[in-house]
Amino acid sequence: MPSKMSSTPSGVSVGGLTKSPPIATRLSKWKLNKNVCIDWFTYTFPSEERVYDQILSALCLRENFEVEQSFGGRMYSKMMQLDEGTSLWLNGPKNALGIPTAKLELTGMGCRQFEARGGSWAVLFTICSLASGESGRCTRIDTVIDDFEGELSHDELYLKLYNREYTSNTFVRSFEVALNRDALTQWSVYVGSKFADAFLNIYDKKLEQIAQGKDVWVQDWMRYEMRWHHEKANSVMLQITNRYNDLNILIPELLSGFVEFKEHGLKDGDRNWYRVKPWRKWVKFLDGVSKVKVRNQKEIEQSIAKKKDWFERSVSKVLAQLYLSNPQRFSSYVGSVVFNKLEELESKDLALVNNFLDSKGKVLLDPEHLQKLRNDLTVMINQGVSLDLLDEEEKFVIDPNTGEVLTNA
Repeated sequence: MPSKMSSTPSGVSVGGLTKSPPIATRLSKWKLNKNVCIDWFTYTFPSEERVYDQILSALCLRENFEVEQSFGGRMYSKMMQLDEGTSLWLNGPKNALGIPTAKLELTGMGCRQFEARGGSWAVLFTICSLASGESGRCTRIDTVIDDFEGELSHDELYLKLYNREYTSNTFVRSFEVALNRDALTQWSVYVGSKFADAFLNIYDKKLEQIAQGKDVWVQDWMRYEMRWHHEKANSVMLQITNRYNDLNILIPELLSGFVEFKEHGLKDGDRNWYRVKPWRKWVKFLDGVSKVKVRNQKEIEQSIAKKKDWFERSVSKVLAQLYLSNPQRFSSYVGSVVFNKLEELESKDLALVNNFLDSKGKVLLDPEHLQKLRNDLTVMINQGVSLDLLDEEEKFVIDPNTGEVLTNA
């Protein structure tokens, strides 16, 4: 039997394993001095041969790779070591349907090896979801920004956290600093509880690597590592699947949505940091991206329900008045309003909708689906007579690709 795969395929450069920072994927380069990557992935699914055969196919393992097997531990009866940092755990706790579960786990090393083999996170995540259906869940995923320029110093970050000059859904923070013969060997800060569904760990990756006896050929290496668990991990996996080509924007958006550092000082008597301007260096560090907040399932459903309640409470009366003003044109008018607003939806808006659709087992929105919706709305609108409900009647035709009025008749 061939030996277990343990080396990187020829011609592939992999960082983060021994001496150099990670080159995560072709799509994840952000700036010359920054990089984004996925640094941990855990997925549980029904322990059925059909399911894990499909998931294994997405890992891009060598055709004749050898598996090392061992006793899995208290929760799983067997563990299969597929590659360095990549393991498959079998015969675990039963799910709601009474089927034993399995667990795929890629550590930081496993993630780098997966990318070196030419693996695609979008493909892996999609196959995991399709193969396991509603019974599969991502239970942990780590998203990372590596800064190789030291744009924000130890002291700056420490003081912002110590003085609570930031906003977040948590004010839990801790610090870990280690010295060895007056030499700094560890620098790490946490925002959020390590037992929560999400927390941020900012640490000096270069010091960590040197402390492990590894050479690092960069001047600075600060890591901003978001660790997502349970429902929030599954939500992040879904967002990455939908925006894989946009990963260099999505990961900074996730960080921006979790914590925002503020400029110095509050006005006398004011304790609300949300009224203070964002720290300019933090905004520059994140390149001015928007915020994407990650919600668990309960928060998602409440958010959609709140929007529906607000609409019915605040807008429905106005809609009734508009309908009475011109019943014949009302459907076309509503269609034109929705048509125009589709173009204004941001990625965070679509992510919220997709999370809700996923929770209900419905088809997720993608570019092709959105275009079909636009085309359907165009047909409905073109049966009407005006973009404006109160205008004099005018015939018009809308281009489904651009949304422009092509003709008036």
